[in-house]
Amino acid sequence: MIFLFLICGLSLSGSGVSAKAHYSDHIILSHRWPVSECTEWMQSNVTHACNIPPVNDWIVGGFWPYRLNAEQPTYCNKSIHADEKVLIALMPELLRHWPSIRKKTANTTHWREEYLAHGSCAYTLPLFNSTAKYFNGTLHRLAEHNITDILAKANIIPGYHYSVNRILHAVQSALKGIQPGMRCITHKATKGLMLRDIYTCYDNEDGSLINCEELKGGFFAGCSQSIDKELIYYPSVEYPLPHKFSRALIAFLIILFGTLSFIGAFFGYKKYLEFRERRGYNSVS
Repeated sequence: MIFLFLICGLSLSGSGVSAKAHYSDHIILSHRWPVSECTEWMQSNVTHACNIPPVNDWIVGGFWPYRLNAEQPTYCNKSIHADEKVLIALMPELLRHWPSIRKKTANTTHWREEYLAHGSCAYTLPLFNSTAKYFNGTLHRLAEHNITDILAKANIIPGYHYSVNRILHAVQSALKGIQPGMRCITHKATKGLMLRDIYTCYDNEDGSLINCEELKGGFFAGCSQSIDKELIYYPSVEYPLPHKFSRALIAFLIILFGTLSFIGAFFGYKKYLEFRERRGYNSVS
């Protein structure tokens, strides 16, 4: 059941908290596959670069208060900032499970921005009304439902294609029937679909796992509507990212063109010699 959380008895002018921050219907945890996030980031601009974590694991993509049938609230109170002491204390865990994928964005900058954008909206909820509660609560939920292990146990491993239905069934079974969500992206070079996010949703009063309701873009945003037939790619770390793919493609085409040119020149020259030989024979005759 989705509970509507309202903060009553507070004046908007006196509290300094915008109307957006006063409720959420539930909270969404984005479990994100870093290779797909990097692919999306790099193909958005040729100057973009990434840092793929050394550990082949799903990471936190975000932890967001969410309202049904409305835009996701962000920056609900810009006066609320992350406690630096908490970030330092949690740094080993955050570096492993919530790193910045974007090369030019420092990890601490990434965490501060996440807290300002989303932690400030979760701040009105007693479960997450401090920096420590917000980050610890997120990390706990990521570990509680480890997508890497869930998929591996269902023989869904990076480097292969799977149907939406197979991935959904694996996750939903591990969640004991609770409805998750998914998000896919399109690789611009190959036009293929890639798995980016698995979403789990939580009650905003007691923090328990609940069905994801009315996700923006649907339960399978960006993924194939033919959940049984069309396959999506779960990319491996070795998968060529957009810039690398483009450079590899260019190199391949150059080599191919050079090879074909050589073959063409070789056979052309051979034909030329045969032609000269025939002309010489005819002139002698």
